[in-house]
Amino acid sequence: MFTKQTIAETPCSKQFQKVLKANKKSGTALELFMLLYKIKNKKMNKQITQKNFKKEVMQKTGLVVVEFYAEWSGTCQMMMPVYNQAAGSYSSAAGFYTVDVDSSPELKEQLGVTELPTHLFFRNGNMVDYVSVSVSKNAVRTKIKNIL
Repeated sequence: MFTKQTIAETPCSKQFQKVLKANKKSGTALELFMLLYKIKNKKMNKQITQKNFKKEVMQKTGLVVVEFYAEWSGTCQMMMPVYNQAAGSYSSAAGFYTVDVDSSPELKEQLGVTELPTHLFFRNGNMVDYVSVSVSKNAVRTKIKNIL
C-alpha cells in the first residue's frame, strides 16, 4: 500500500496527492495508477446506450465507429488512447461513440460482442467491419481509411 508519506517521495507526487485527496484514501500502486490514467485519458467520445443507439448509429449517414469497453478491463484501458487518437484525427470524417458494456449489456448481446474492447465500424447504418481486442494505432487508422 502507498501512504501519503511514500507518495510524497515519488517523482509525480503532486498528481498522486491530488488523487489521494480526491478519493480520501490510500490505495495500491495499481489503483492509484488506474485513477491517474482515467483522469489523463478521459473519454472524449459520446457515450451511447440502447436508447439512443438507433438514432446515433443506425440512422447516421457516413462512417460511425463504436467502441465497446468496460472500465475494469486492462485491455480496454490500454486501447483507450489509441481510440481517442483515431477519434481526434478523423472527427470530421466519422462519428466516434463508446458503449460501456456494464451499463448496456443488452446492446452488447444484440450485436454479438464477446471480446473487449471491440470496435464496430458502421457505414450508413450497416456494420461493415470490426476489430476485437488490442490492435495498433496504425491498424485502426487503416480500417478507417479503407472504409472511408
